[in-house]
Amino acid sequence: MKFDAIVGNPPKDWNEKMLNDEHYKVVKYWVNSFNAFPTVDIKGGVAVTYWDKNKTFGKIGTFVAFDEFYFEESKRKRLQAVFGFGLSRK
Repeated sequence: MKFDAIVGNPPKDWNEKMLNDEHYKVVKYWVNSFNAFPTVDIKGGVAVTYWDKNKTFGKIGTFVAFDEFYFEESKRKRLQAVFGFGLSRK
């Protein structure tokens, strides 16, 4: 999940803080904003998020909207070794 679309273009450290906050999760995501707001075009889609200081959800890390983009553990480790990143299911 990328927060660059928020007005004011928040700094990278804020994005990383939110994606690594274990009390924060994405509840719903629409890749096509028209599915959430029929008359509004929001590039990058719309996310509904939730934060609760009393619950631990686990960090988001890298948000990926589609299950097809998650990789099995061995493939993720190879990607991480080559490119410095990998995707895993949370």
